[in-house]
Amino acid sequence: MIVDLLVPELSARDAVSAHTLRLRDLLAGRFGASVRLYVGHMTDYGRPLASGLRRWRGDAEVTVLQHAIGSVVAEAVIDRRVPVVIDYHSITPPELVEPWAPEQVHQLRWGRVQLVRLGGLARLGLADSGFGALELGGAGVGEVVVAPVLFDPVAASGAGVAGGLRRGLGLGVGPVWLFVGRVVPNKGFHDLLAAFSVFRAVAGEGARLVLVGSPGGGSYGGALRALAAGLGLGGSVVWAGSVSDGVLAGWYGAADVLVCLSDHEGFGVPLVEAMAAGLPVVAFDAGAVGETLGGAGVLLGDKSPVAVAAAVGRVLGDGVLRGRLAAAGRRRAAELGPEAAAGVYAEALAPLLAPNRPPTGP
Repeated sequence: MIVDLLVPELSARDAVSAHTLRLRDLLAGRFGASVRLYVGHMTDYGRPLASGLRRWRGDAEVTVLQHAIGSVVAEAVIDRRVPVVIDYHSITPPELVEPWAPEQVHQLRWGRVQLVRLGGLARLGLADSGFGALELGGAGVGEVVVAPVLFDPVAASGAGVAGGLRRGLGLGVGPVWLFVGRVVPNKGFHDLLAAFSVFRAVAGEGARLVLVGSPGGGSYGGALRALAAGLGLGGSVVWAGSVSDGVLAGWYGAADVLVCLSDHEGFGVPLVEAMAAGLPVVAFDAGAVGETLGGAGVLLGDKSPVAVAAAVGRVLGDGVLRGRLAAAGRRRAAELGPEAAAGVYAEALAPLLAPNRPPTGP
């Protein structure tokens, strides 16, 4: 059985890229498939792992397309009318990024147009969440299975690592907010800064906000730093940037709460990572956030600065609530973790990959 995986790009510390590589291993390990990986835009990271799209012939028995943005790989599937499994990661609404990163709007709109054109070619739709499944259904995909993202789990960080991070960055003993995500407008970093400013006014200057994530381009990053300065936050905000898995694990261990005010999430891997680490989560109810948390976090219908600061203050000030959230979060993370997700993918793909036998392997 030959399976082609198509993905717009492979990049380090990127959720879709990590998912694609784990799916490749799953297809080969459980089904014995010969997997060929093709990318639309070749990077140094992707070069040893995949071939360029020009080598794709479209002759595999099963073709799986990763779709989260407009891409030449999706266009190639459409042009060749290749029956395809759409592995859908939800496309950010263009209006959320247009004021700050207008150069990204074309690809987002293109991706939504392509999704409708792909609908008639779909053998199966795989969606990260029920939220994404609705979008696939709206695009005309007949059979859709909800299958959580496959990701590389971040190893739990010991107290020594967490304490070392706090001391090394001068965090002291004050409360630490954490958010993990690419620095783009739809992630709501501006809302985080505003809410943290209100919280800090009450909690004191020892409070810290740690922002982990790579820059997203456009003018948004510069505007955020100007906003932080205007709010008088100064050294209270740690701009950690893109970090290794080991450092990320340390941040999950060092923080007191993960606060997510994103306006669009098709799943939310950092939510699952935080829950797995026993870190309480306070999050705005947008996209698939509520579905991902599954009742294991504090879900907000209002992300005004005062409402967010009050919710975080309540969590940090109530040890019983924190313990309950930590326990519920670990249970929910296990339900969405890589092993559980792999089983869902195997079951969904078995009729295409091994119609006459069950999948084997770990």
